[in-house]
Amino acid sequence: LLDWPKASLIEYVKREEPKEEPKKEEPKKEDAAKKEDGDKDKAKDKDNDAEMKDKSEEKPKEDEPKKDSEEKPKKEEESKTDDKMEVDEDDDEANKDGKKKKKDKKKITRDLIITGNFFNELKADAFNKMFEIEANLINVDRIVHETDEAKNDLETYIYGLRDKIDGDQREYIKDSDRETLSTTLTEMEDWVYDEGDKANKTQFLERLKQLKDIGDPMDYKQWEFEHRQQRVTNFKKLIFKYQQWVTTNDEKYIHIGEGQRKEVKKYADDADAWLTNQQIKQDRLKKYETPSLKCKDIDNQYRSLYDNCNKIVNTPKPKPKPKEEEKKDGDKDKKDETTAANGDAKDKKEENSNDNGGDAEMTDKSKEEEPKKDAEQDKAADTSNDDNKDKPKTGVDGMDVE
Repeated sequence: LLDWPKASLIEYVKREEPKEEPKKEEPKKEDAAKKEDGDKDKAKDKDNDAEMKDKSEEKPKEDEPKKDSEEKPKKEEESKTDDKMEVDEDDDEANKDGKKKKKDKKKITRDLIITGNFFNELKADAFNKMFEIEANLINVDRIVHETDEAKNDLETYIYGLRDKIDGDQREYIKDSDRETLSTTLTEMEDWVYDEGDKANKTQFLERLKQLKDIGDPMDYKQWEFEHRQQRVTNFKKLIFKYQQWVTTNDEKYIHIGEGQRKEVKKYADDADAWLTNQQIKQDRLKKYETPSLKCKDIDNQYRSLYDNCNKIVNTPKPKPKPKEEEKKDGDKDKKDETTAANGDAKDKKEENSNDNGGDAEMTDKSKEEEPKKDAEQDKAADTSNDDNKDKPKTGVDGMDVE
């Protein structure tokens, strides 16, 4: 190569230019054909090299430095082509497998240390003083708010109670008490507007309690009067129900005896008597007086009557007798039938013996032996019936008894 002419070297370089990279998606046959072409080109290159060497021996050695500089890029190009061929082969193998290599990701964790510098920080003594001041201010605000609420409650209750004694609760307070109450209400109202701003919470609460001691009993009496009549009617319905049940002949209650029915009637009559007596007492009272017949008393009587009578009314029917007891009853009937049949057979035998006649001695002996035989036969029949229930039963003469 050192002795080659310049023109021949240029042709060699052109011929050895890098070919285009084969596509990754080409099949295997094209890769094999390219490899064979490359091998043929290498063989041709070797032959050309040998011819060029023979020619170059004749040239002088002056062109040696130029040739060295030209050979270096050629070698680099050849190495590049070889590397590309190897890379293409690796890509083809990866495509064949259908797998893509994934890069491994590494996680790096570090502990962060945070430091801060706080400026203008208060000292403990100054902080505690400010905290106490704030707590006192909060307490003052709370007291002011509660005092205002107590004042509003007292004012609203005064107006509401005045409307009640002049309206729907007028009958639930005496006339003299109503007049005194109206005067106290006006005094309270004046006090609220005159000295209410200077008063404290306890003063408002005391006056409110004083008025509620008069107003709450009136509310209670009104509530009792409005709800009493409904409870009385319900209680009377329950009493009438159990009084009528005593004479019922329904199939559900046939199994209940007379003693239990009398108990139900007694409970109902006692409740009716209590209710009538209490109603008479209540009718004598006026609305502003404390009621004698209270709703809670009626409710208690209602529950006691229901509990005492309901457990008797809902007593379940007795269960039917089991089959074993029925069999025993049937066996007793059969025994009675067998004993009756045995007696009939004995009577027939006596008649036959008398009709056929015989010696007097035989008749006397037969008469003496008959009671013994009858006793023995009765014993045998009883033992056979108890021990051998399934065996056929026979009479005196060995006849089957039906």
